[in-house]
Amino acid sequence: MSTMTDVTLADISLFADGAPLKVFEDLRRNSPVHWNVEDEPNSGFWSVTRYNDIVEVLRDTEMYSSEIGAANLEELDPRQLEIRRSILETDGVRHRTLRRMLQPQFTPRALAGYETFLRGITATTLDKALVQSDFDFVADVAADFPIRVLAQLLDVPESDIP
Repeated sequence: MSTMTDVTLADISLFADGAPLKVFEDLRRNSPVHWNVEDEPNSGFWSVTRYNDIVEVLRDTEMYSSEIGAANLEELDPRQLEIRRSILETDGVRHRTLRRMLQPQFTPRALAGYETFLRGITATTLDKALVQSDFDFVADVAADFPIRVLAQLLDVPESDIP
């Protein structure tokens, strides 16, 4: 019998058959603010599973800050974190400024205009990954796709995309 301390949402086998609703229910009841242990080189992460707690975390940026640390696809040193800090890892004035600049690009009308190029990038990204007999989804799809989308939105030349 496992205990709440044994549960880690980093274990992808929990999600093999879809969302592990029973696990989330147990976490909400027994460990609503839960430390999730990860294997090296990762360092673990906190998960918050009750609605009112989540609302508090989102509203109290003095106590809970995205700038202190956020989930990344890979572990980064402090210098890399600062260089790569985006709207997802900012709070307060900086976050509001970035959001105000980006918001017009995410209206329903603007998003409808992106459909063709998003389908194209999706097809290109998946085709590139699927021709390999084995591929790393994070590196070949999850990390590559948003970089290509943002690069196109910002008119970055193809030759400058990593």
